[in-house]
Amino acid sequence: MRQHIDEILKLVSDLRVSGAEVSDIDSIAYILMSLSKEYESVKVALENQPNVNLTLESVTQRLIDSETFMNDSKFVDKSSIKYPSDNATFAAKHTQLKKSAENFL
Repeated sequence: MRQHIDEILKLVSDLRVSGAEVSDIDSIAYILMSLSKEYESVKVALENQPNVNLTLESVTQRLIDSETFMNDSKFVDKSSIKYPSDNATFAAKHTQLKKSAENFL
């Protein structure tokens, strides 16, 4: 992500050198438009923030943090998480609670 952002900022710098006026908000827009679909949620969150809160540095850091989070979550061992394979556990507990309620009444 850092390399990608640096490439976009290099293009922005080249545009500025050639005389084009490119604001930081324009730079942010170029970066956000260039992101892949896996960054869609980050992109939407950033786009819905008021422009007052958006700085080039904060957007860059948020994208780098998001990339780190996505990379870390790819390596989480999900095999240790136990999910019920069916509703048998729920049904057994429901039946047990129902019998307890009937006995109580």
